[in-house]
Amino acid sequence: MTSQKKSKTNAKTGKTKKSFEKEIAILKAKLPGVLKKVKKGTAVMTQEVEKAFEKMKPGIKLVAKESERQAKIGALKIQILGTTNKINRLLSELGKKLYTLINKKRVEVTDSTVKELTEKIKELEQENKKIGKKLEKI
Repeated sequence: MTSQKKSKTNAKTGKTKKSFEKEIAILKAKLPGVLKKVKKGTAVMTQEVEKAFEKMKPGIKLVAKESERQAKIGALKIQILGTTNKINRLLSELGKKLYTLINKKRVEVTDSTVKELTEKIKELEQENKKIGKKLEKI
């Protein structure tokens, strides 16, 4: 009676151990050539990347310079905005003081625009008083 061993096959791939070993041996034989090609390809790719970077350098410098310029412009515009806000607050204070003096008859107004603005403010103050009375009723 001769005993024959059946080779086991992998359930997922349907391949035997010997066929796997054969494929591994083939891959091992091909590996040095593949690695050589990969190294060569990597070197070529590195050179290409360096060339591309060299071509991009002037553009990168230009973008950096323009970014710096825009940042300076932005900072100066913020300073202008801050100063303008201070001016507007002072004008508002001046206007309030002038309006108070006009109402107390301590300043004589001859300018028609100032007179019109004073009248409009008085009308709005009356409107606020009416609204305030409505608010009290609620």
